[in-house]
Amino acid sequence: VYRGRAGIGRLWAELQEDIEELSLSVSDIRAVGEDTVFVAAVGAGRGKRSKARAEEPIWFVDTFRDRLIVRVESYADSAQALEAAGLRE
Repeated sequence: VYRGRAGIGRLWAELQEDIEELSLSVSDIRAVGEDTVFVAAVGAGRGKRSKARAEEPIWFVDTFRDRLIVRVESYADSAQALEAAGLRE
């Protein structure tokens, strides 16, 4: 779980330690209530050491306050992310 501006910065810094050419392609985004957003995406990049390219689906449940992201939860499983967001497939 990553919270606030510092948390988002920490998330990207951690990812970039091992991955170069990092990208995120959003395939689905849904508002859930007034302060939560469900996001389905595919992360892609190249390993810094191996140079191997990889793509991996990832899901996020983001929480907003005063129009700013204050919490990001990431999931490797769509069912878990949907449940965390209070959604069904």
